[in-house]
Amino acid sequence: MKRDFLRDHGKNGFEVIEEAFVLLRNCPLTVLSLYFVGSVPFVAGVLVFWSQACHDPFAREHLVERALLVAGLFVWMKIFQTLFCVALLARLGGAETPKWSLRAILRVFINQTILQSSGLILLPMAALIALPFGWVYAFYQNATILDDGNSGAGPLTKQAIRHCQLWPMQNHLLLFVLPAFGLFVLINWITLCLIVPQFLRMFFGVESAFSQSPAAMLNSTFFAAMLGFTYLSLDPLIKSCYVLRCFYGKSLSSGADLRIGFARMARMAVFVVAVLFAGMNHAQCEESVSSNRVVTQENLDQAITKVSESEKYAWRETAKHSGKPPGLFERFFSGLTQAVGRLMDFLGGLIGQLLEWIFGKPASPEEKQSATGWMTSQLGLLYLALAIVAALFAVSVMRFLRKRKAASTTLSVALPVTPDLRNEQTGADELPENDWLEMGRALVEQGDLRLALRAFYLALLAHLAGRSLVTIARHKSNRDYEYEVGRRGHALPSILLRFRENVSIINCTWYGQHEARPEMVGSFVANIEEIRRTT
Repeated sequence: MKRDFLRDHGKNGFEVIEEAFVLLRNCPLTVLSLYFVGSVPFVAGVLVFWSQACHDPFAREHLVERALLVAGLFVWMKIFQTLFCVALLARLGGAETPKWSLRAILRVFINQTILQSSGLILLPMAALIALPFGWVYAFYQNATILDDGNSGAGPLTKQAIRHCQLWPMQNHLLLFVLPAFGLFVLINWITLCLIVPQFLRMFFGVESAFSQSPAAMLNSTFFAAMLGFTYLSLDPLIKSCYVLRCFYGKSLSSGADLRIGFARMARMAVFVVAVLFAGMNHAQCEESVSSNRVVTQENLDQAITKVSESEKYAWRETAKHSGKPPGLFERFFSGLTQAVGRLMDFLGGLIGQLLEWIFGKPASPEEKQSATGWMTSQLGLLYLALAIVAALFAVSVMRFLRKRKAASTTLSVALPVTPDLRNEQTGADELPENDWLEMGRALVEQGDLRLALRAFYLALLAHLAGRSLVTIARHKSNRDYEYEVGRRGHALPSILLRFRENVSIINCTWYGQHEARPEMVGSFVANIEEIRRTT
């Protein structure tokens, strides 16, 4: 009756998910690596394509070749996912991982290119209609799992259709539970990536734009990356669930699940018989020994004396000599002393081994005792504790004096520091806006127009940062600032035009080979004044 029910309805979806977890956990690393070798390049390629399409102003010029590259990575992923799923299916059947020939891999490439390319159109259409999505999704998963490289696209399609029609309730339960689980995986990835910059800043002092403003991470590229990580985390489990569905579907005609179940029962029966046989032999041995053992009063007294003198009952001797049982603190410090003594013995053994390794001569027990005996004595422990306290006190005093000296030096010597304009690491946040402007005017009077333009540009960035139109960061380029001004100041298009003009001037003079001329400086300063009036 149960077999007929499983044939008609299949296993419960939660049982399939649990078996899939076990299957992945017992999967060898060589098999699991097949999945990630194929999937990681595709996910990375999609993220790069998305980022360039969103932020690269020349993305349309390279759209065709980038799209073809992503399509090639998609076929690459499907080939390796097929190798991964076929290996899992073989492990379920108790067979070894199949050896792939070049001809079989080429047939897999043709089959997956023909079948999976249509899924990019049919899956979204089925999701919009909603009702046939479960069968369509199962078909494309089966087309990946059942492609062993021995047949063409036609027989593979018929086989995948036949398996996707099995147990629809189980299939739809999987499609309900697994995406819900994937939502929690997505939340975990987002939380992890948001707190990593804070941990780096707290424990390693690594400061970044993300640690200063976590909201800077919340953009389309970030969420696309989180979806990619979620796919890499969840899709192997989905593949394992549909591998189990295909295995049980094949077992309806081949009986492979029964054969494996009988093999497991046979191994369990052998194990139980071996345990019972060993237990019977042990009982017979105990009976023979007990029959040969003669219990006398003398033997009984010796056994009682031996047990009472063991370490387990040593507290009785202590209580007998002291007249009263030891107190709580006495037992605590006694145990602490014994633990420290054992630790010192262990360290002494390590020191002895080190000396033996250095000098090549094994130390005698007397030498080891003399070398480590002071460490295990109570007086040695007291000296060691005093030395540790003195060292901690000295370190605390030195740190206090160092901080006090640094504070007094900072208070007594307040020399103005002029940033080096020639250094690319000099940021606009090192001086106020007016100081940059004064520095630029002084450099104009000195005739150094190139450095003057650099100072005026930093003054412009400081002004925009004060108006929350940009966020100063060392890793940002001029194009990043230009994009940020366009995004935050979209209500003031004149600012973006003048900022672009100034960025063009600074790129030509500071990074290019153009000579800085007075008319460039005048135009640059006029744009700055207009931006200051507008904002």
